[in-house]
Amino acid sequence: MKTIGFIIAMQKEKQALMNLFGNCTDINIRGVLFTKTTYKDLNVVIALAGIGKVNAALTTTLLIEHFNVDLIISSGIAGGYDKTLKTLDFVVATSVSYSDVDAALEGGEVYGQIPGLPAEYKCAYELVEKANIKDVKFGKILSGDQFVSDYDKVSNIVNKYFPNENVMAFEMELGAVAQVAYLMNVKLLALKCISDIIGETNLTDYNTFSFAASNKLASLVEQVLNVI
Repeated sequence: MKTIGFIIAMQKEKQALMNLFGNCTDINIRGVLFTKTTYKDLNVVIALAGIGKVNAALTTTLLIEHFNVDLIISSGIAGGYDKTLKTLDFVVATSVSYSDVDAALEGGEVYGQIPGLPAEYKCAYELVEKANIKDVKFGKILSGDQFVSDYDKVSNIVNKYFPNENVMAFEMELGAVAQVAYLMNVKLLALKCISDIIGETNLTDYNTFSFAASNKLASLVEQVLNVI
């Protein structure tokens, strides 16, 4: 059986997924909670990482080392950047880059690139194309250790460093998950639901839509699992 590993940042994102699965077993490894379960003919491991890149990197490493996953799915909410997006839209990452890494040296690195590693990490978005799911948007997601609410600030980053990229959204964990998956040669799929539109959604709306987006995302996850 294939083993699918989920990286989830927040409890509300995890809870929305749990209705898809049957009996669960919790395992704590170095302070990280992993939940083992099944879905049809798949083994599933859900990892509750916490917020931010370091938490995500630690959790992804433990997930790969202890559970021998065939595919990692980074599932959660994100802030919408592209002007065509609305709250509760689905975004699937074609690639991910860091929004807060500036280590460009004389060796030819670019903004967002850690020296010695790729400038962007490709994601296995073709799995969603295979599922033929409607109303899903594809594009680059930028990832950094900051909750983004200032549209002008992130627009300056996109226009200066990613002017020819189809940047759809920002979030806080995917870059680290992608880097570890790349280094450990595991495929990555990133499924996101838009919880807020950068520069337009206030905190009260975010708190409401973050729960709604988490719940809606479970429907996309289910459709993808059915074609894996």
